[in-house]
Amino acid sequence: MEIIYIYVRNYKVLKDKDFSLCSNYKVIRRNDVVVISDSSIKNGFFNDNIDITALFGKNGTGKSTLTQLISSVFSNDLYSSECVLIFKYHDEIYYFSNIEDDFHIEYVGVRVNRVESLDPFFKKVIYFSHGIDNLTHKPVFNKNKNFKYIDCSSQKGISTRSKIIKKNQVRDCFDLLDVYNMQEYGISSVPMIGTTYPYQEISSYLKSIVRKILSKKNTLNFLNSILDVSFLGRRFLDSFKELLELFIFDSSAKYLEEDYIENYHDIFIKNKLYKKASRYLLSRYDDYFDLIYFLNSFDNVLNNEMDERESFYVFVIYIEFLSGRIYLNSMKALNNLFELDGVFSLLNHTSSLTTSEYKYKLFHVARFIEQTFSKNDLGVFNIESYEAFEYIDEFVRDENSIFKNIEIEWNGISSGQHSLLVMFSRLYKEIKDGEDVIVFIDEGETYLHPEWQRKYVRELIKFFSAVREIHQKINIIITSHSPFVLSDLPEESVNFLDAESAKGNFFGANIFDIFNKGMLVERTVGEFAYEKISKAINNKRENIDSAENIISMIADPIVRKLAEKL
Repeated sequence: MEIIYIYVRNYKVLKDKDFSLCSNYKVIRRNDVVVISDSSIKNGFFNDNIDITALFGKNGTGKSTLTQLISSVFSNDLYSSECVLIFKYHDEIYYFSNIEDDFHIEYVGVRVNRVESLDPFFKKVIYFSHGIDNLTHKPVFNKNKNFKYIDCSSQKGISTRSKIIKKNQVRDCFDLLDVYNMQEYGISSVPMIGTTYPYQEISSYLKSIVRKILSKKNTLNFLNSILDVSFLGRRFLDSFKELLELFIFDSSAKYLEEDYIENYHDIFIKNKLYKKASRYLLSRYDDYFDLIYFLNSFDNVLNNEMDERESFYVFVIYIEFLSGRIYLNSMKALNNLFELDGVFSLLNHTSSLTTSEYKYKLFHVARFIEQTFSKNDLGVFNIESYEAFEYIDEFVRDENSIFKNIEIEWNGISSGQHSLLVMFSRLYKEIKDGEDVIVFIDEGETYLHPEWQRKYVRELIKFFSAVREIHQKINIIITSHSPFVLSDLPEESVNFLDAESAKGNFFGANIFDIFNKGMLVERTVGEFAYEKISKAINNKRENIDSAENIISMIADPIVRKLAEKL
C-alpha cells in the first residue's frame, strides 16, 4: 500500500488539515470534492520505488500525531478520529472515509472507488524515533494478518531486560555492517573494541588479597610472635624488605617499625606500589591470563575459613610471589612445604585451563584476545564480528569471571555516528523481508551535525536503495525541524502544519530564506545575542560607555558598522 493523501477533519490537535503523502500526485480539496492529478515528480525522482514526503512544523503542531492517526486507521481504531485516506494498491487508487459526508474523489476525470474497510489490504508500518520518554504512554495498535506495525525506536524495550536489549541491538548493527559500508561516516571496519586494563586488573586483585589477609583474625599477632624467633618469620621479613626495596628504590628501614605490617596496605597506597607491582608482574610473566587466573584463585582461597597459622602462610607466599622469590610453577612445592594442600587446592590447577567448562571458555577467550591484542597499557583488542562480541560478552558477564575491568564499546563512535548506526540497523532489520512498507522516521537527524543534516535526505535514499529488494516499494514519511532537509525536498513532498508558514517551493533554496519563511524562525540570530545587542544599541543612543564593548563583539560586519554609526 502507498498512501497518497489524508484529510483530517478531527483528531487530537489536528483540525481540518490536508496532507499530501506521495510526491507523484497533486491533490486539491475544495470542501467535499477532491481532485487528484499527476504531479511533475515522476517515479524514480528519489530512486526507483522509493518516495519521500515530510512534515514540518513547530513543536506541538501534530507531526507525530499524524503518524499515530494513520496507524490507528490501519488498525480500525476509528473512534476518536474523522478522516479520509486515499491510497494506491496494486496500481489502483482507492479511498477510505469514516466521515458521514459523501466525498467526491476523482483521478484524471474518473471517480475513485470507496472501500468500507482497510482490512483486505496488506499494510506494513515501521516507526522510528530517537526520542526517549519513559513517562509517555505509547500507542498500541490492533495488528492482524494484513496489518503489521513495528516500533523500532531507540526507546523501544526500555523496561525489558537490558542484557537482551543490548545483545539484540549489537546483533542488528553487525548485521547491517555486513551488507552496508558505513566507513564514509567514520564507522570503522572494526566496529567494536574490548579493553582489558591489565594494570588495573592486577592491582585490584593485589588490593583485595591484602585486605583479606589482614582481616583474618589473629594473623598479625601470630606474625609478630614469630618474626625474630623462627625460620619463616625471618624469611617473611627478608622478603618484605626486598619487596619494599624493589618498588620504592630507597632504604626501607623507615617502614620496618613495630606496626609496619598493619600499615602494609597504606604504605602501598601512599607510594603507588600496587601499580608498580602490577607492572613488575606483567613484565615477569609472559602469560597474562595465567597470571590473572592465579590471582583470582588466590583471592578465592582467602574466602575460606583459616586459622592464624594458615593465614600467615598465605601472607608469606603472597609476599614472596610479589618480591620475585617464587613463581607460579613453584606453588605446588610451597603447598607441600607448608602442608596447606587443603587450603590451596585451587592453586594446584592454575595451569590446567581445560579441566572445567569455565576454564575451557577462558582458554578460548585468552587465545582470541591474544591474537588481536594491541601493545599498549590499556590492553585493547578488536571485536570484528557479532559472534566474537557474544562470546566475550557472555564470558565477562559470568558472575565467576576472573576479569572485573573488561569494557566492550563501539570503536570511537560519536553520538551522531551511533544515532545513524542505530537507526539504519533497526530499519534494515525490519525491511529486509522485502515486503512493501510505509516508514515513519520522526526527527531522525536530531543528533547530527549541520553538515550531516545537509546530507541526511541523500543518505536516506542511499541507504534504502542499497538494502531494499529490487521490487520492494518504500513509502518514507519523515518529520523534521531542519532547514537542510526542507531544502532537499520538492514542493510536492512537503507538508507544513503551521497555518502561518509560507507555502511554496524551497527545493535548493537559501538556508536563511528557509529559516525565515519555511521554519518561521523570528530571527536568524540567537535570542541571547539579540537582546544583548539591542540593549547595547539603546545604551549607545543614551551615550552609555558599556555599549561599545558589546557592539565590537558583533560578528556580522554590516550590522556592526550600522551599530557603530548610531
